[in-house]
Amino acid sequence: MPLLLVTGFPSCGKSAICERILAFFEDQNPGGELQLHIVSDRNNESDFSPLIYGDPKKEKQLRSALRAKVQRLLHRKSLVICDSTNHIKGYRYELFCLAKNTQTRYAVLHCKASPSTCKWLNEQRTDNERYPDEILSNLFKQFETPDQKNRWDAPLFEVQIGRESTEEKDELGGFGSIAEGTNCALLTERTEEIDETKMPRNINLPFEQLHAILIKGKELSANKCMKVQIPMVSSAFLVALDQQTQHILDRLLALQSHATDGDELRVFDGETGQRNTVTFHQRLRSLAQLSRLRQQFIAYMKTHPIDDFDRIGPLFTDYLNSNSH
Repeated sequence: MPLLLVTGFPSCGKSAICERILAFFEDQNPGGELQLHIVSDRNNESDFSPLIYGDPKKEKQLRSALRAKVQRLLHRKSLVICDSTNHIKGYRYELFCLAKNTQTRYAVLHCKASPSTCKWLNEQRTDNERYPDEILSNLFKQFETPDQKNRWDAPLFEVQIGRESTEEKDELGGFGSIAEGTNCALLTERTEEIDETKMPRNINLPFEQLHAILIKGKELSANKCMKVQIPMVSSAFLVALDQQTQHILDRLLALQSHATDGDELRVFDGETGQRNTVTFHQRLRSLAQLSRLRQQFIAYMKTHPIDDFDRIGPLFTDYLNSNSH
């Protein structure tokens, strides 16, 4: 159940590096005892566009969806690699808390690259995958570099992608946040020679060190106030809980866009007499809001498991109706 948090500028090659790390852990896991997952911005290609990072509301929803998926996949027999910019230190802290509450192992891998390297790599993307220059420059400015001194950024591993430019490093303060007023267009004019050995698919990665920390290292411990005596829960119950609540959430998101106030939205096909509708109250509920309610319900049900899986749907719809405002 370890969590590896990968950070770095957009278009620095994080996804290629995550794929290499996943392949390494697959080789170390021939029996398949450990379930391996990459949670990425692009898990749902049809829903993702780099333009999301130009809309603060959509960006926040994306982060919420990523966090919810990480939380859902973190368990005793999984390794989760979170592949995103993860550029906000407060968000990294939230993910660290997920690992801490799960009492799992945790590490951060920071992919360092200069803006000109990222610009060059961005240009290699197809049109629909490419970040617009303005969004890319804004993300450079917003990036909060991981710091080993912060417990949520430790243990911290770093890899350097592309050939480092002394001029850019000085102006960026060591590839940290770009000072207000910095002309990012000028930065990209100082093109640096690309060293193929330092490109994402060729660069040396700390595979063995990551394996030592994530598989054999010390597990995080939850704060005393967070520790709960959790009863034994069957894997069948967890699967049913996950699938049924996700199905209801997906149905509700699809139906509410055409609903009017007071409509009863049928979110699953239950038996006669079962509560299987959610009442619509004027305003749409976002994916982030519904995902948060779903995670709260799942967390409660894990500590209060039931034998009759057919009750999961009605209980979840009751929970959604009681938290409709």
